[in-house]
Amino acid sequence: MKKLMRKFNQSFDRRVHTGANLMTHFLFLTVDTELSNLPAAQGLWGKVGADEYGIRFILDLFKRVDIKGTFFVDVFGNNQYDIKAQHKACDLILKYGQDIQLHTHPAAAFDQNRPQMRQYTFEEQVEILEFGANRIKAWTGTRPVAHRAGDWAGNIDTLRALKTAGFKIDSSICAWGNQSDFPKHLFLLSGCYLVENILKIPPTCYYRRFPNKIKKLDVNGCVWPEVKAVLSSKQNIVVQTLHSFSFLGKNNRPLFKIPSRKIFWPDAKAIKNCRLFVDFAREVCGYHFLSFREAAGVIFKNINYFTQKKLYRLNCATDFAANFCRVFDICHHSLKSLLMLSLNGI
Repeated sequence: MKKLMRKFNQSFDRRVHTGANLMTHFLFLTVDTELSNLPAAQGLWGKVGADEYGIRFILDLFKRVDIKGTFFVDVFGNNQYDIKAQHKACDLILKYGQDIQLHTHPAAAFDQNRPQMRQYTFEEQVEILEFGANRIKAWTGTRPVAHRAGDWAGNIDTLRALKTAGFKIDSSICAWGNQSDFPKHLFLLSGCYLVENILKIPPTCYYRRFPNKIKKLDVNGCVWPEVKAVLSSKQNIVVQTLHSFSFLGKNNRPLFKIPSRKIFWPDAKAIKNCRLFVDFAREVCGYHFLSFREAAGVIFKNINYFTQKKLYRLNCATDFAANFCRVFDICHHSLKSLLMLSLNGI
């Protein structure tokens, strides 16, 4: 892999220096890997009967379609059960040869009353990052170089702390997220850019027209007309976000409010959408799937090529089709939730 990336870098540099037409598009498939607030480590394993639809299923899917992904892993468990589950997740990701980076949900290991990075001082954030990086290195033998804050809730101190702790990349500034304390002008950028000498690779976001709001490219939160339009725009950098429980159906967002979250099922639609996404991105749009660790050197050397200045905006026809699909999805999910609750006697 190192030899392949060296050849790619040399080829890319020749095209940059000769002024050739650059047609390289990179796609990062990222998975926020966490226990979340689901019971019995369901956030990691996604068990439905004897089957699993969590990270093991995602890793098998990535292996079948032959793509590299980046797993941002929360390693801040504070009890034996959670630590064992997080360690097992890292071992499994490493076994499949995928990229492991750091995801910070520090409350469990540091302060239950402060769940977000932005709520900690600069010195405390350095301590949190060092704790997470050292734990990943102890479990995998490799120190992480990239970071993503839980809830997208970082601030400028987060970037300075990352630099102090030896990180190179951050993926916490999200135009869709509303819990960050980063400078507002940074939310209007896509592609890659440097802030505090940290390479920012934000999740891909775009503007909808009806209603006029920002959406994040997500296997659960987007419908196919939107995804197809964003990929077809041929951006130099696209970052798709999943969670370790993205393929796990659950009754937490029904049309009729039902408090229980104890019923789970395979989310066939999310699985299908992910496969469509990979096939369309690679075969039709020509994107190269890379991990954060693999692409860091290429992007640092050619930062001007990968920088884009504004978010993509859907056209009216695409937005109309997306709204129609979204109404259908909400009704389908709600009926599925009611059916599963009924079958389980709730």
